Amino acid sequence: MKPLYLYITRHGETIYNTTYSVQGWNDSSLTELGIFQGRCVGYGLRNIRFDKAYSGDLARQYKTAQIILEENCCGKKVELVIDHRLREMGFGVFEGEPDIKMFGPLFEKINVPFGDYKTFEETLSTTEIARMISENNETVERYEDLCIRVKQIIERIVADNSTGGNVLIATSSFAIDAIINVLFPDYEKRKGLVSNCCICLVRYENDKFYLDRFNDISYRLKGEGHYKKEQ
Repeated sequence: MKPLYLYITRHGETIYNTTYSVQGWNDSSLTELGIFQGRCVGYGLRNIRFDKAYSGDLARQYKTAQIILEENCCGKKVELVIDHRLREMGFGVFEGEPDIKMFGPLFEKINVPFGDYKTFEETLSTTEIARMISENNETVERYEDLCIRVKQIIERIVADNSTGGNVLIATSSFAIDAIINVLFPDYEKRKGLVSNCCICLVRYENDKFYLDRFNDISYRLKGEGHYKKEQ
């Protein structure tokens, strides 16, 4: 059997990203930059022949997938499957609220001034952040439940594409962390949130998963270089 390659990406920048608001199962539109990021990573991946594409059921996720496929050499022929199990972690009462309401107590706990996201993300892994948030509020989806649902959809994707090939998956940052945690629990380099429209490349071969790339923005940068030359 040919290897199966899962090209997992985070959605492009959204309005909530720019206003430092909590998204989760809530949604906000892609910004102009977010749309451009999708086009750029799509250009970087343009010669990858995707056999199928999957995304969460949030607009920022499936619209990013659609933009990427529009840039692809064969994207118009690719089926996009939308599945709720790929949506972001649910943040309950915090959704739509300023980041400080959800993240503020975590900054205090590690004695980092709120707003210093660089130090915050260097100190805590995304898994640690997710677990701390869910432990502090019963309305927040448990990280373990997030891991269960992403594991289910990855298993479905592998089964659906049993002959191997290339698959695009568009989701969100905490969901990506959960996927990596489920498949590669000993991988310790995933500090902080992954970048918008990065690529995490997972290879499934001989009944095993391999992490070939993590938080790789080279595809997006390739597109940025191309479109800047056009201007």
